[in-house]
Amino acid sequence: MDGSQSDDFLSELLSRFEQMMKNQKSEFFDSDELIELIDYYIMTSQLHLAKRALDLALSQYSENIEIQVYKAMYLHAAGRSAKAIELLREIIEKQSDNVEALISLGEILSDTGKQSEAVKCLEKALKHVDKEERPIVIQQIIDALDDAGQHYKMIPYLKELISIQPGNPDAMSSLAYCYNILSREEEGATFFLKIIEHDPFNTYAWFNLGNLHYNLTFYEKAIESYGYVLAIEPKFTSAVIKMGASLSALERIDSAIEVYKQVLEYEKKDASIYNYLGHCYSTKKNYKKAIHYFHKAISLDQEMTEAHLGLVYAYAGNSEFEAAYRHITKIITDYEDTAELWFYKAYLEEQLEKYPEAIISFRKGITINPSDIDGWLSLSGMHTEYEDNYYGALDILNEALKEHPGNVEILYRCAAICFEGGLTSEGGEWLHDALSEDSSKYELMFEYNPLLINNQEIIQIINLYI
Repeated sequence: MDGSQSDDFLSELLSRFEQMMKNQKSEFFDSDELIELIDYYIMTSQLHLAKRALDLALSQYSENIEIQVYKAMYLHAAGRSAKAIELLREIIEKQSDNVEALISLGEILSDTGKQSEAVKCLEKALKHVDKEERPIVIQQIIDALDDAGQHYKMIPYLKELISIQPGNPDAMSSLAYCYNILSREEEGATFFLKIIEHDPFNTYAWFNLGNLHYNLTFYEKAIESYGYVLAIEPKFTSAVIKMGASLSALERIDSAIEVYKQVLEYEKKDASIYNYLGHCYSTKKNYKKAIHYFHKAISLDQEMTEAHLGLVYAYAGNSEFEAAYRHITKIITDYEDTAELWFYKAYLEEQLEKYPEAIISFRKGITINPSDIDGWLSLSGMHTEYEDNYYGALDILNEALKEHPGNVEILYRCAAICFEGGLTSEGGEWLHDALSEDSSKYELMFEYNPLLINNQEIIQIINLYI
C-alpha cells in the first residue's frame, strides 16, 4: 500500500470509528484496524479517543498480546508510566522475544530517565528484530546512550548504523562528535578515511573528516577535506563555513572572506555567513565593513549573540564608543549573567567618563564571576584612578583576597596602591607578604605603576628577597 492509499485507508477507518461512536452503534473492526486507531490517537494526543478504541479492542480481543502492548503505550501517554512498565514486563516474562514489548518498554524506560535499563531492553530487542527494523532499534539505543552521556558506548552502534546506511548524515555527525568529545579524533579520522576509500564521493564522510582535522588543529588537512566536499557538492554551506573558519585560524583572512562571499551568491539569508564576515573584517581592523556585516547578521537573526557582541567590539574598535555603549546597554539584559559583557560595558563607561556606572558594571561582573582576578583589579583601579580613594581600593582587594587567599597579583597590587597613595607603612607590610608568597613576580608592581621603580624603600625590601 503506497502513501496515498495508506492515507485514504486511515481516513476511512477514522470516519467509520468516529461515526460509530456518534451513532452509539456497534460495528465490527478487526484487531489490526483497532491497533491502527489506537496508535493514531496516541500519536496525535487524542487520548480520550485512544481510550475508546482501546476499550473496544480489549473487549473483543482480550488475549491479543499486541493490543496489550498498545494498552501499555496508552498508559504511558496518560501519565501512568509505572503501570505501563509493569504490564510490559509481565508480557516479556511470558514472551521473552516479543520485539514490540521490548521496544515499547525501552522507549518508556528511556522517557522516564532510566537509560541504562532502556539500553539493556533495546539490546534484547535487537537480537530478535528483522533486517528492516534493525536500524530503528539501533537508533533508539544510540539515543538512550546519548541521553545517558555514554558516548564511548555509542561508537560501535553508530558504526553499525553507518554500515547499514552509508549515507546517513546524522549518524556520521554523531560519530564524529563522539570521537571529538572523547578526544579520539585521530581514530575517528581513520574510520572516515576507510569509508572514503570505498566511497570517494561520500560528502558527509569528507565533511566529518574535515571537522575532526579541524578539532585537531590540522587546518591544512581540514581545508583539503572541505575542498573535496565542495568539489562534489559546491553548495554544501556547512563545508564552506568550516573552510572559512580553517582559513581564519591560519590567519588567511582574505581567503576566508573570499570563501564566505562565494556562499552569498546562492545563500543570502544565512545570518551566520554575515557574522563570520564581520569577524573577518574586525580581524583586519576594517571596522566599518565589520559593522555593516554584523548589522546584516542581526537583521536576519535577532538572537545571534556572536553578532551582537561583534558589533559592540567593532564599534569600539572604530572609536565609536557612544554607539558601542548604546548597543551593549540595549542587549545586556538578554545576557545579564555574562560577566565578560559587564566588564566590557565597564570599559566603555570608562572611555565615556561614566565612572560611577563603570564601578557598578565592574561590581556586577565580579559578582557573576568572582574568579576573574582582572575584574577585581580593574574595580579597585576605578577607586584610585578617578576618586583617589586608596582605602576604598584596598577594601575591594581585601574582599578579593577572601575569594583568592594568597593570590600574588592581588598582594602586589595592594602594596603598589599603598605606596602610590602614600601609605608607606601598610605598603611595606603588603610587599613583604607578596614577596614571601612569590618573590619572582615583583615586577607586577612596576607594570601597574612604572614610577614606583624609583621608590628606594620598595627596592630595599625587594632586595631582601632576591
